[in-house]
Amino acid sequence: MQIGTGFYAGKKARVARALFGSDTIKVAGDTIKLPEDIAQLVVTSRAEYRSFWTMAFIILISLTIVGLVIGIPWFILAKKTQVGVAIRLNNGRQFGGLCDKQEWDVLAKYATLPMLG
Repeated sequence: MQIGTGFYAGKKARVARALFGSDTIKVAGDTIKLPEDIAQLVVTSRAEYRSFWTMAFIILISLTIVGLVIGIPWFILAKKTQVGVAIRLNNGRQFGGLCDKQEWDVLAKYATLPMLG
């Protein structure tokens, strides 16, 4: 997870799924336990995309019948997901960052809807 705003701006964080106990976010020497240490986790953006070179190669191989068999599943599976999150901790610190699909799978169960107004 790349943190862009807030208390830990410019740092990288590691989101870890726990088999037993709490999931954690490790950033700048601090360990944030989920959900004990967070007051709110809000989704700010979500983007799904494919890289240019992946799409160009899929189109190129799809010109043949055999390529279609390979290209269609590859088109479906080559999708990348990037989710923007804002986190407010119980101690008042706030930060926002971008996480990928694997990190989002851990954080998704702690997300809340953004408050309007």
